[in-house]
Amino acid sequence: MTSPTPPAIPQLAFSDDDVTFFTIGDEAFFPGVAGLVNSLRALGYAHRIVVADCGFSDAQRDRLKPHAVLVPLSRAGVKNPQQYKAFAYLLRPRGILVTIDSDIIVTDSIDGMLSSARQGKIGVFPDPEDHRWFAEWQHLFALSGPPRRQTYVNSGFVVFSTVHWPALLERWWNACERIFPQPTIREGAARDSPTSQSDQDALNAILMGEVPRDAVAFQPQNAMVFRWDFEQVRVADERKLRCEFEGTRVVALHAVAGPKPWQRAAGAEATPRNAYVRLLRRLLVHDDAAVRVPSHDLPSWLRPGIGGRLSLAARGWLPKNTGLVARTRRLLRRESAPGN
Repeated sequence: MTSPTPPAIPQLAFSDDDVTFFTIGDEAFFPGVAGLVNSLRALGYAHRIVVADCGFSDAQRDRLKPHAVLVPLSRAGVKNPQQYKAFAYLLRPRGILVTIDSDIIVTDSIDGMLSSARQGKIGVFPDPEDHRWFAEWQHLFALSGPPRRQTYVNSGFVVFSTVHWPALLERWWNACERIFPQPTIREGAARDSPTSQSDQDALNAILMGEVPRDAVAFQPQNAMVFRWDFEQVRVADERKLRCEFEGTRVVALHAVAGPKPWQRAAGAEATPRNAYVRLLRRLLVHDDAAVRVPSHDLPSWLRPGIGGRLSLAARGWLPKNTGLVARTRRLLRRESAPGN
């Protein structure tokens, strides 16, 4: 299986002072990409966002272009976009790089991570499978030394500076290239395969085998919340995206695995007790949304207006002290009045 070759790499100018966000998407992931972009903008991050375009529609590209730089990538080589995670290497970026999955909503400031990156730290979040480790990584990824045991991290959100780590992105890309032919969990690989987590195994092997332990800045255990805990997250301020989980301020909600919350097959999970669903709807339909998603491309629970609110209510959400039911009834009466 060959390495993916982009049809045309845009020439982007970077400086060591830049902060740039990098993510990946295609037509099926467009609502997730929009939610991610909108969450960053809602939190005040006006930095450049670069999106690897693995197959957006023309209409989706038109909606993204005012808010992000699109980098077209071929799907002819690697079929799993997970293995493109380090695509930013192709652009030779400089400055502080934030690689982030398009099924993540950022819910709080990452200024601390950016500041830490300027000091030479690599900011990462623990993975639920935080004890994963394989001695075979030394050979598979041609590590300079055996990988030590340390917290296994999630590759969906990584922050570092090229000033301090000029070769890290290239090393990650090359490590991924070494296992492009290997199946991942997505293609049916066993979980205990040393490469079943693809780019994530590559990153962890590098962090454990070639990066000093004290250079890795592990974020708090509950700062990134994964989908099986979404209903236990408390949304403290929906407009500001503020959330808490088990006493910890949440920085990111990560809708790992599938189906994704914006896909109709996810209906069983899509209740507004689900913090990701609740905030994704706020990000897609609120008047401050940067990237708009047409209603017909969304399942009923994410649509704007009365229909979306009724769909949420039907799924068991009756928030206290919001007057949702009363307001909905008034709106329904108004819309059904003669002349409307």
